[in-house]
Amino acid sequence: MKTKFSTNNKLVIIGNGFDLAHGLKTSYSHFLTGYFNSCANSFRKNASEKQEGYSDDLVEISNLEIEIHDFLDIDDIKRRFLNNAQDRYLITNGFFKELVENVIDNWVDIEAFYYEKVKGIFDLTNSDFLNPKDKLQEKRERHRRRISKLNTEFNQLKEVFLNYLRRQELDIRRIGEIDTFFSKLYKSIEDSGRIHIVNFNYTNKVEKYFDSLKEFEVNFIHGDMLKEDSHIIFGYGDEEDEYYKRMEDLRIDEYFHNFKSFGYARTRNYQRLLDEMKDNKFDVFILGHSCGFSDKVLLKTIFGHSNCEKIHIRYHQWNGSIKGNDYIKKTMQMSILFNDKGQFRERLVNFEESEPLC
Repeated sequence: MKTKFSTNNKLVIIGNGFDLAHGLKTSYSHFLTGYFNSCANSFRKNASEKQEGYSDDLVEISNLEIEIHDFLDIDDIKRRFLNNAQDRYLITNGFFKELVENVIDNWVDIEAFYYEKVKGIFDLTNSDFLNPKDKLQEKRERHRRRISKLNTEFNQLKEVFLNYLRRQELDIRRIGEIDTFFSKLYKSIEDSGRIHIVNFNYTNKVEKYFDSLKEFEVNFIHGDMLKEDSHIIFGYGDEEDEYYKRMEDLRIDEYFHNFKSFGYARTRNYQRLLDEMKDNKFDVFILGHSCGFSDKVLLKTIFGHSNCEKIHIRYHQWNGSIKGNDYIKKTMQMSILFNDKGQFRERLVNFEESEPLC
């Protein structure tokens, strides 16, 4: 059974799976191999110009006597950077080194890993300095130093990733199934409805599907990497976590520097989304978003809104097989965002009435 399109307004959520479907190399594994190979290229260039090695905010490659080959995959990166007796390859950013050491699948996992590190610092600092002789100000400074170091390392990784993305920007071909989807979506709103695209990506590829359409708006909720004045949001978004209140009680601002809620306050994008939802019924369509916890607060606001009627998942399937897809995984992630599970089941469009992304 095919997707049923109501005449409600449409809110379309775009995630990284959308870019991946179009062949953009925006996954975490793409970034790792692409980034390390760019470092190798820079090393070779420096060596040809008799310059001393290569370094940036994340890594250092030294010793002009050796020949640097391209990195084949993540295992090759680990072998050369983590099993490195001669210190020719060094990861100088502590947070990034832990990411390379651990099995991380995607950017949502990295944001969650960052928050686990934040919580670890909070616990460690509290337990290490329970001595009643410690002055409160001294204890607060210890907290601040540790979390500031993590934030600096996290922000360095963010900047390197964004620079990597800017180098990957290429024209894309429009995919027929997605083209058809947007055309049907546009027809379904008739003369009075609206389409609001909530783009969680930093890329603008979804705009390629709207050459001649007027009643749509792309909301770069996490920022547009091609605009110099755009505020890029990259961090964590679960302010309902039990640790959050305890961090608030400590009143140390550095704990909240990478919480998405404060990033949303820097632009009108979040308010534009709220304005779009408040007056009319709408249906949600999810294209390539994992519905993970790093976007919990924002997704919960959308899915739990009183005007939200239906939630459609355009699922990813492997090798064109209907049996291998991520529909159920997405529903599990989504279910956690609902306090009222009955409301979740009522709004979610079942698998038989759903379709793959492409």
